[in-house]
Amino acid sequence: MHTAPTPGRGAGAGTRERRERMSKGLRRFLILVVVAVLLFFVISQPEGAADVVRSILAIIGDALSSIATFFRSLF
Repeated sequence: MHTAPTPGRGAGAGTRERRERMSKGLRRFLILVVVAVLLFFVISQPEGAADVVRSILAIIGDALSSIATFFRSLF
């Protein structure tokens, strides 16, 4: 059923609301898929998952160390 635009809201307001609702549902679905894949990976290959996490943490640690070195060299 098509409804007439509400005065003051513009013709595209209903479409925008539908799109936002759809994107919330899509976002929720994608988060669920990512969590399911991560759980599957952790359960099926715990050592491989641990290696990935260690690598990610090492990259983050190196980046933070580089940023700290940069700021120390400024002063």
